[in-house]
Amino acid sequence: MIIDFHTHIFPDAIAGPAIQSLAERSHATPYRGGTAADLKASMLEGGIDKSVLLHIVTKPKQFANVHRFALAVAEDNPEFISFGSFHPDSEHWRDEIRQIARDGLKGIKLHPDYQNFYVDEERLYPMYEAIFEENLILVFHAGLDIGYPDIHHCTPQRVLRFLPHFEGAPIVLAHMGGYQYQEDVIRDLAGAPVYLDAAYCLNHQIPPDDFLRIVAAHGADKILFATDSPWHSQKLDVDSLCSLPLSNEDQDAILWRNAASLLKLSL
Repeated sequence: MIIDFHTHIFPDAIAGPAIQSLAERSHATPYRGGTAADLKASMLEGGIDKSVLLHIVTKPKQFANVHRFALAVAEDNPEFISFGSFHPDSEHWRDEIRQIARDGLKGIKLHPDYQNFYVDEERLYPMYEAIFEENLILVFHAGLDIGYPDIHHCTPQRVLRFLPHFEGAPIVLAHMGGYQYQEDVIRDLAGAPVYLDAAYCLNHQIPPDDFLRIVAAHGADKILFATDSPWHSQKLDVDSLCSLPLSNEDQDAILWRNAASLLKLSL
């Protein structure tokens, strides 16, 4: 069993232009296209059983379309687990959070760089509270985004400012707690009550020794296998993780057990 906790797809009609635009901005080359069919082919190649789809609402007016797609693609593809999203500038954020929960999605993805907010802004705290009151998982992009390299809205230090207000809440920090913030994660964030996902951090994207140091410092029970597909190859990232000197117990925890527990999957 393997669960990829961090993937992205787009509706067929816009997948090509969307991926091209993101590739040009980030100077990154995707391993596949951004459609549901592309992800399913990638999962077959990599032996992935479930992929979590992390959708992003980049403008308040996008909520309805993004939400509709998140529901439809998960309904049509049982191997997909869709998360919802909303924009913090939306006047209707509370209703949108309730709708995400009511419609059966398991969590929400927020991208502070795309949505232009700092994770420790107190104006966000009522939104976080509403998310957790609905028993939803909250995923943040964390650290550097290669498409927006100048301002980092979610750093380990900012996370630690808001985290004490939400002890025990199901929070996931993508990119091992902060892409290109490995030393800060190890020094400041390791051991905090949050999950870290491995998106865009395997297959030598960060040094394997750094990856292992974070696992050792934070605990394998709080690490989630993730790829950021289509920006990383699911197969190569599985191979990369399995090549690391981890115990079988820790490897299984990272590949699927932690995610299955967090998602409350009946397997």
